[in-house]
Amino acid sequence: MNKKLLLSLLVLVAVLAASLAIFVTGNGFKAEKAGEVFLQGLSEHANDLQQIEFRFADDQPGFTIRRNDDAWFIDARAGYQADFDRLAVFVTALSDARIVERKTANPENYGRLGVGDPANGGSGIGVKLRGDGFEHDVIIGKQAHGTYRYLRIAADETSYLVDQDLDVATTPDEWLIDDIVDINADRIRQVTISHADEETIKLQKNSQEEANFALTDIPEGREPSYPAVGNSIAGALAGLTFDEVRKASEGEPSTTVEFETWDGLRIVISIAVNEGQPWLSFVAETDTTEHGEEDDSASVSEVDALNTRLGGWQYRVADYKQNLFTRRWEDLLKDKQDTN
Repeated sequence: MNKKLLLSLLVLVAVLAASLAIFVTGNGFKAEKAGEVFLQGLSEHANDLQQIEFRFADDQPGFTIRRNDDAWFIDARAGYQADFDRLAVFVTALSDARIVERKTANPENYGRLGVGDPANGGSGIGVKLRGDGFEHDVIIGKQAHGTYRYLRIAADETSYLVDQDLDVATTPDEWLIDDIVDINADRIRQVTISHADEETIKLQKNSQEEANFALTDIPEGREPSYPAVGNSIAGALAGLTFDEVRKASEGEPSTTVEFETWDGLRIVISIAVNEGQPWLSFVAETDTTEHGEEDDSASVSEVDALNTRLGGWQYRVADYKQNLFTRRWEDLLKDKQDTN
């Protein structure tokens, strides 16, 4: 090998070595970083999180979810309780995310991956996780390859592709725990709907084995439109969720509905109309027997848990559920001419 060729090879090796040194140290990225956890330390601190802040692009309002003891609450919804299960899935996915490959460190290219900080006009989703003595600030970018995401630590220029999709709800309502109550019709003994104009609908069973709820005190000369017409009302508390929630406000109810169970639980729903929209409030009680003695078979802990979660709030529910709570005789009985 002549000296000129040897010198050229040595120069080439030197250039490659310098380039590799820049690649390894200049960006804080090592070749073996692929497969490493993206957010070092989050897994160890996950149980110590105290709040999660979300920020968005295009002037979309951000919001914060805060922890109080073992529950989480959403500032933007007057401190209503957040869905812990959804939060746990999100935090777990973020703490488990591992790097697939290094991507751009050039801010001019952030838009392609969606990793620009929205605080600086970028299109990404900013997520700041805080706890006692620690903080992680992450920019979540676009989905990739179906189940991956682009991520960037806000203070770091380098972005990465990670192996988690990170399903991020971008509105406060999506983070709410939207369950109100879930009581099946087979647990219900009696339902009473009382309207402000004194029209009262009552339906009941004499035993749990009966197939249908019977309407009582039917207006003279009328009859139910069909035998099971009251069953849907009795089942209205099954899987009941809300569409909107707000702090309870003053106002006389236009309708009151009482559900009484076989095991001594009573759910009282007060429906108030505000600006043309019905809002429901809920109170749980222990029922009393016909002899005026408290039926202690209803779980006191169930009553306390319901009142703790639902007390002080009003809810909007789906229209079909709302209609069940406000049934009138004309909704349940045959037309007058049909009974003659």
